[in-house]
Amino acid sequence: MLALQDSIITYRDQAFALEAEKINSTTALLDELENVVSGYNPTTKAAINSALEKVKALKYNEETLGEEEVMLNYDAACDELLAQLNNLTNETEDFGRYVRANILVKDIIEANNRDLFVRKDHNYYDQENNDKLTANIDAIEKSGNAKISKEKYPLFYGEPES
Repeated sequence: MLALQDSIITYRDQAFALEAEKINSTTALLDELENVVSGYNPTTKAAINSALEKVKALKYNEETLGEEEVMLNYDAACDELLAQLNNLTNETEDFGRYVRANILVKDIIEANNRDLFVRKDHNYYDQENNDKLTANIDAIEKSGNAKISKEKYPLFYGEPES
């Protein structure tokens, strides 16, 4: 049980770190647009900034990660951000020559993609822990091991995928 709990916490922390990476990389990208990149559409930059503010405002935390509405709203904001990044790369002439801006866009996309796998793994360990907790609660309580949590961990919304 302790190993499962450690895995759950590790994957949860990885998910939080990926969300922070999306926000930090987008902030750096906006700075790069302001100071280095030329020829971008100012409306697209404003849309990226707006999407970033939504992502920040809707970001889940330890208490809300199991709330489907919170997670769906957050993921919709991330999807909007990714759509605006796609607009930026497609609309900006010679965007490929701006190395750092391209790296930041790729970092944001990769963080978003890795997040899907981290959530899936988190849910797998979470479900296994919760099932064992339910099946063995009497033995766990009798053991008196205070390190074993008797609370079920919340799943990222949705059921674990096989």
